[in-house]
Amino acid sequence: MIKEKFANICSRISSVMFAAMFLFLPFTSFPLISKLFGGASVAPLSVLPAFILVILLVLPNVIRRQYFSIQFKPLLLFFLFSILSTFLVFFRDTPSFRDTHFLKNALESVVTLLIGFSFYYLCSHFLTSEEKIKNVLKWMNIGAFVLIAFSFLQILYIRTPLDDYPAWLRKLTYLISSVGMVFPRRISGLAFEPSWLAHQLNILYLPVWLGFSLKGYSIYKTRILKRITIENILLLCGILMLFLSFSKIGWITFGILIVYILIRVVRSIYYKTVQRLETKQNKKFTKAQSFILKMFTWLIVLLISIIMAVIAAKVMAWLDPKRAADLLNFKALRERGLYSWANLLRIAERLVYWTIGFRTFQLHPWFGVGLGAVGYYFASTIPAFGYKLPDLVHIFNYESFIPNAKNIWARLLSETGIIGTAFFISWIYLQWKASVELDNKKHSVFYQTFGLVGKLAVIAFIFEGFSMDTFGLPYYWVAFGLVVAAWRILKNTQLDEISVVDENPIAQIDKTVID
Repeated sequence: MIKEKFANICSRISSVMFAAMFLFLPFTSFPLISKLFGGASVAPLSVLPAFILVILLVLPNVIRRQYFSIQFKPLLLFFLFSILSTFLVFFRDTPSFRDTHFLKNALESVVTLLIGFSFYYLCSHFLTSEEKIKNVLKWMNIGAFVLIAFSFLQILYIRTPLDDYPAWLRKLTYLISSVGMVFPRRISGLAFEPSWLAHQLNILYLPVWLGFSLKGYSIYKTRILKRITIENILLLCGILMLFLSFSKIGWITFGILIVYILIRVVRSIYYKTVQRLETKQNKKFTKAQSFILKMFTWLIVLLISIIMAVIAAKVMAWLDPKRAADLLNFKALRERGLYSWANLLRIAERLVYWTIGFRTFQLHPWFGVGLGAVGYYFASTIPAFGYKLPDLVHIFNYESFIPNAKNIWARLLSETGIIGTAFFISWIYLQWKASVELDNKKHSVFYQTFGLVGKLAVIAFIFEGFSMDTFGLPYYWVAFGLVVAAWRILKNTQLDEISVVDENPIAQIDKTVID
């Protein structure tokens, strides 16, 4: 009796914590709570309920030696190898950086990685039914509504004649963000900065809303004008916010998602056209006919992509004429070199960071330099042009924090080497594979929707990875976790169906006859 009551209490607490975890996802920083952790922790409002869920759910699972999903196993290997790589630092001559201790930075990196793992494991292993997934998505969308409302306040004051934030809005922002509103012409939502807003939109929110909208699926019964779903409205608002974040990588990533959707649509039209024509002619296409039709189809995709690129270029030229002109200034690229050209576009700092990451990787290609250690190699690997950039000069002369690669792929290669990166990429591959299986599930819009969501999230993560390098941002962990949760539900359903068939002697006879 006591055990049952305790189990019920734990179940209720878990439900509340899952709701809170998804509700607070838009908050990438929260100074009041971050100070409790002794630093600028990432997504602290979501981390707190996640931590409680780890105690209630994950630790008992580990104690009972519950099995991990196949998608989680590469992460375990990646973690173990990362620890090994980090341990090897103590046996190598690692450069110093302003007398900062490597151990502290390594521990922070390990903790950050464990936080990311926790989000993924909680979502993938404990959302065990369609209803549970739908419930957490509802809470996620409530948080998104708060994000949209706050973003529209920012839009009101920076993209209209009002042109400045009132004092009350500045105070509110400093309460929820470690940075505050320091971006006079860009919106940052509830995120640390505009690029973080673009990141959370591209990797989690937009893939979910896009997938649901394209599949015509909704977790709500409510319809506006009998057709428009809540997800449709959220999608339009999300695209507008992404646009006004003015994140270059964010724009590129979303553009690639649109191209991928375009390819899917055109490919579907191609197969339907072939099927209709073959039915009409009562014979299969020849190889030559198939080739001509395929070439024509891909020419259409290319033409539409070019038109989209031209429109994007026109919009950029209208919003930022100088940067658009610099982007197309190939003469400067040829005469002054890549770094100088990148400096015109105000992306030189980021390019230097990437260069440092890849140069560090070349020093220790197999095992890497250990988690959190790439910053210690800045002084020895920085290109000469980097000393001309004020931000980097400031970091070297006045800051005590350890810089990072600002690129997840450069970080993986530099800190965990080829082997660690291979484990991580294999994990990404398994997310894609699970998404493909879901996408191919006929007669189930729920599973097909999450298959598309998973594919969009993987593509977005690959490209967003060029502008972020932390394991602590929960958005890709949550997105992949939701997809794997749907995949596990599908597999369990299939096993149950097989079990029912095997237990039914009549059905078993029918199965034998069919086979």
